[in-house]
Amino acid sequence: MVLHGCSSTAASQEPQEIEVEFSSGEQQYAAALADTVEIVRLADEQVAVSGSMRLPNPCFEVKASGLAYADSLLLTIEATPTPQMCQMAETSLPYEVIVHSAMSEEQELMVRHTFTGAEHLARTFRLEVTQ
Repeated sequence: MVLHGCSSTAASQEPQEIEVEFSSGEQQYAAALADTVEIVRLADEQVAVSGSMRLPNPCFEVKASGLAYADSLLLTIEATPTPQMCQMAETSLPYEVIVHSAMSEEQELMVRHTFTGAEHLARTFRLEVTQ
């Protein structure tokens, strides 16, 4: 998935949509799963985010979106339930996202995992970008 937009400027108060490329792997079944996130700066205007998202079952559609604020970038990985019948078993979905946005040294990168279902849940990670 590619979302087109532009990065924000310090003068802008409204967040700006940023371009992201999202890909996911095969869901994995396991007993004790945890969300993970790793971030690496690829180039001046690209950051790679890889991780895994814990889900209550395998019947979710997952997408990514990004917003740039003056002091931070927020990447949201959102899972929405599909209408099909599904076995209730926790899964972990590995993913990778390439964020196409100029990032200053002062900007913080936050990754948010969110899903809707019987209850809404969101987990937010505040991470440092490394070379």
